[in-house]
Amino acid sequence: MNKIAFIFSKSPYGNSISKEGLDAIISISSFTEDIALFFIGDGIFQLQKKQKTKKFLLKNYSNNFSILKLCNINNYFICSESLKILGIKNYKKNNWIVPVKIIKPLIWEKRLNNYNIIIKF
Repeated sequence: MNKIAFIFSKSPYGNSISKEGLDAIISISSFTEDIALFFIGDGIFQLQKKQKTKKFLLKNYSNNFSILKLCNINNYFICSESLKILGIKNYKKNNWIVPVKIIKPLIWEKRLNNYNIIIKF
C-alpha cells in the first residue's frame, strides 16, 4: 500500500496551490489509508485558527482542513524550526484547525522518509 505525504510550504493566500493541495488530499484519501500532512515555512499559516480574510476580500478555505477528519487523516506535523523563524511563539494546541504534532527538523525529516510518495504544495 502506498504511503503518501503532502508537504505544504506556501502561504494560504495569494495563490491557489494550497487549495488545490487540499482538493488533491480529499480525492486521494479514498484510495489509501496512510496519509500525512507536513507543514513547513509559510505553509504553517494554513492551519492557524481565526484567519481574518474578509479584509483582503478572500474566502477562508483553511477551515476545510477540518473535513479531513472524515477522511481518516490524523497525522499533521509542523516543523518547530519554522515556528521560530516565523516568530510564532504562542502555539498552543487550541490555536490550530486540526490537532498537530510540533516536531524538530530531524524528526520531521525522519517521519517524512517513512512515506514512499511525497507531494509538495
